[in-house]
Amino acid sequence: MQIDLEMLREFKQSCEKIMNIKSKTGAMVNYAKAYAQAGLYMESAKEIQVQILYILSNLSTWKGEEAKKVKTTLKNLEKDIKRG
Repeated sequence: MQIDLEMLREFKQSCEKIMNIKSKTGAMVNYAKAYAQAGLYMESAKEIQVQILYILSNLSTWKGEEAKKVKTTLKNLEKDIKRG
């Protein structure tokens, strides 16, 4: 399954934002950063869908307005990919 360019761009921008988290958010965010970094090299819809789930599961301690926006973007992308 292919992912459209706009969705791919949104995913990669979200990954970059996650990799740039500076606040003290706990060890789980470091895992999310690693998953986000790996996500930058993905282009298949299925890979990205699974990667989003891994990223989101490790972002529970990241709080704030930007965190909320990024998490919402990722959740919406995952739903859109799932719908095909």
